[in-house]
Amino acid sequence: LLLLPPVMLLDSIVFRWAGERFFSSATFHILADFPFRLAPYVTGEMVRDASFWVAMLLGQLILILKASRWLACRWQHHPTSRPALLTIQVFLAVGLLIGLIPLGNPQATLDAMVNDSFRHPFCVFRLMPYRGVHASNEGIELKADQDRIKTFLARRRFEQRTAFVETEAGGDAYPDVLIVVIESLRPELVTKEVMPNLWSVAGNSLHCRVHFSGGNATNHGIFSLFNGLEACWYQQPVTYAPLINRLFRDAGYEIGFFAGHNDWRAFLMDGFLDPRHYDTFQCLAPNGLLSDRRSVENAMRFLRRNEKSDGKKPRLAILYLYATHALYQSYAEDQVFQPAADQRLQYPYRAPMRERVWNRYKNSARTIDRLLSAIMGDDLVMMITGDHGESFLEDGTIGHGTRISRYQNMTPAVLFVPGSAARTLDVPTSHVDLLPTLLHGVGISVSQGSLFDGLNLFNTPPKQFADRIFATRNYL
Repeated sequence: LLLLPPVMLLDSIVFRWAGERFFSSATFHILADFPFRLAPYVTGEMVRDASFWVAMLLGQLILILKASRWLACRWQHHPTSRPALLTIQVFLAVGLLIGLIPLGNPQATLDAMVNDSFRHPFCVFRLMPYRGVHASNEGIELKADQDRIKTFLARRRFEQRTAFVETEAGGDAYPDVLIVVIESLRPELVTKEVMPNLWSVAGNSLHCRVHFSGGNATNHGIFSLFNGLEACWYQQPVTYAPLINRLFRDAGYEIGFFAGHNDWRAFLMDGFLDPRHYDTFQCLAPNGLLSDRRSVENAMRFLRRNEKSDGKKPRLAILYLYATHALYQSYAEDQVFQPAADQRLQYPYRAPMRERVWNRYKNSARTIDRLLSAIMGDDLVMMITGDHGESFLEDGTIGHGTRISRYQNMTPAVLFVPGSAARTLDVPTSHVDLLPTLLHGVGISVSQGSLFDGLNLFNTPPKQFADRIFATRNYL
């Protein structure tokens, strides 16, 4: 009985955040493999609240022990105390009557327990079924010729190793390129009210409004973006030789990477986010909004060049911004959506806080948009997207990386090519499409036509969109 309250508290937190029961293989996997990766997200407020709950539980325990000892001593000396016995009998009778009420409609009671399973010990301890927050995907057994699959994989690996740019190094023939990856960016944020600068660019660009990342976490999303491949290739050698770097370098580009964060190794991204792949590599330790602002400034200096650089080579700048990651940072002048959660925001949060957290998130996107206004220009080819989405309890969970859903796996994609006609796509597209589309927009032709899993969105016929299938991955 003493273990029941803390176990149910832990189960409620885990179930609301990740959609998994506390007693589950997924939770044990997280506790075994992820503690050091999760440690940076533990805030002082979380420690304070945890201490409060521990103190409450210990206080209840002490109160129960003292009260039971007092009653035992009192009744030991007054064994025939009629008022005490009568009180106990009344409580038992009332409890029995209340307990019989659910038995009047047992099926409704069982349905309520399953639907609100985070409240019930039988569900917490997995003694009866419960309604999970995960989508119910029926298993599909793929029966195919294994030799054919092995042949395909071998051919694709050969293409990845041998792909090259067919045209000569570009020099002045190729434009400068800016790729912006915004952390946890939801499609709904590309509006005039939230991100007016990006919204204005999207109106003159190829704007993908039903767009999926390669996965619901940064590593799978950026991998798909940089390789034009689905994240099922993540454990393959191409992870350590990203196609975007190889192909743009073959075309004569100088390549720079600028980020307001630097935890690539912790999340197994240092294979493709590493200085050896870039001419300039500047990743700052996260420091609130300051690291994002300085990353934008570094990318601007790279694109504008300096007197000592080779001004003839085109440049590709990749900019990764972090402020829209929980706990969603913004400048005071951008906090226009109110009421919004303040710096005391607890994570995970309860459902009544959802609207305040959503407003805080929109304010952080508004800050990112204002920072970007300084670097966006009509003379650049620009690709602006997110690494993945973010859930705010719409799918039963909070954050990202915990389940496949439109909220965690979808993000906007905007591709601006000077002189190209504006176009809006309201058909499903993917991060695997962005690299082949970008190469076409820049004018780079690749030797292997079937190198990518994605499509060139500039010249794909509508029927091909309707018939296609692509994958998006679950990090957890």
